[in-house]
Amino acid sequence: MKKLLAILKLYRTRLEYTRITSESVSFILMILGALIAPISRPKAAQLLMLSHRNTFTPARQRQREYFLRFFGLFDPRVIDRMLPDTEHHDEAIFASRVITLKEPNGKEKGVILLKFLDTFSWLKAKHDIERLMKDYYIVFEMSYYGCCCPELLQYASYDDHCIVGASHSLEYGFLTRLNSNIVPANFASCNWVDDRVFHPLPAEKKYDAVYVATWNPVKRHHILFEAVSRIADPTFKAVLVGGGYGGTRYEIEKWIRYYGVENRVLVMENLSHEAINQLFSESRFSILLSLKEGGNKAIIEGMFANTPCIVLDDHISPAADWINEQTGRMVARRKLPSAMLWMRDNWQTFSPREWAMSHLHPRTTTAILEKTIRHISDQEGRGWTTPLAVKYNHGSQPRYYDDAVPHPRPIDLHLYRKAMRPSDSTSPATQSAR
Repeated sequence: MKKLLAILKLYRTRLEYTRITSESVSFILMILGALIAPISRPKAAQLLMLSHRNTFTPARQRQREYFLRFFGLFDPRVIDRMLPDTEHHDEAIFASRVITLKEPNGKEKGVILLKFLDTFSWLKAKHDIERLMKDYYIVFEMSYYGCCCPELLQYASYDDHCIVGASHSLEYGFLTRLNSNIVPANFASCNWVDDRVFHPLPAEKKYDAVYVATWNPVKRHHILFEAVSRIADPTFKAVLVGGGYGGTRYEIEKWIRYYGVENRVLVMENLSHEAINQLFSESRFSILLSLKEGGNKAIIEGMFANTPCIVLDDHISPAADWINEQTGRMVARRKLPSAMLWMRDNWQTFSPREWAMSHLHPRTTTAILEKTIRHISDQEGRGWTTPLAVKYNHGSQPRYYDDAVPHPRPIDLHLYRKAMRPSDSTSPATQSAR
């Protein structure tokens, strides 16, 4: 009985994360959302927004947006009732996810960047956002795919502009149609990789494929094991680096035993950045098997380590043009085994680090972000004289890229606490104007 239950669980996981199931769930959620809207608008909005994030064509997204507008579910009062409670969370953790990229300077606004959706909610729940947005442009770095979510849309009711990273065309299209103060910029959370940590090393190639992922089933690890089992060559070796939330190593090893690839797939857990970089250099190529993500950092880390990649063609994010003749290949799932064998023999024909340094480096991403903000600032007649500081992501924390360059002073969020209600005369913009 235990074996039967284990097999049923494995097959449920196998079926759960596909385009077909995602679209089917999206359709059901849309119907439920429309039916429940007269009874509970917040619940209907939750269902319809989730439906929006689980469909993968502009036409279907526009259909969900029609229902959201028809029932008035973009109403700020509805969205506020959907937001998670951040009352008892550790404020030090939230504050560590905020970085100042530019200080206010006279009539020029400053710029701050926030990581993770719950940080967006914490900032608005605890602070006077209207005052804050008078002094700073707020930049949002999404932690998962899809901008149709209450954590972001709670900011759509303000007059002042804010900016969100939206590298996928579906995200960009939705925000354009929303026609609000939320402006999309072409970057994702995976753009901020430190090229000094992830770089090529002289190393013997011990593995053919490397997959860096959490244990969460959304990473679809079983596709790797299935592909390896279909490769007739017993010398083909893969390494899976995992950890984190959403699952366990024990469950992963059940998959490995099910497919009979115990001797061909090595499992490692909770490695340091340096150890992962070493594995990239010891592997011929990396792979990405999830259906959708806000921005997969590991695949970009591999590029900076000069390790080409294979990405399944049903994947949403990274942007499709990031996978090209220099960085790797996008392939259909049914062709994955043959593509992996081809990549084992042809990995040296790619130059992913060269492309990543030109297109995905933190300095390049900062320039993209600055161009977007500068355009807004010029339209508002504020001008633009001070460039943005360059940051990178160290795990869950943003950090300044170059310690030799003077950094902006960290924003004093206590000045904007709702309980304090300081006068306008204490705001950084006013102080700078003086």
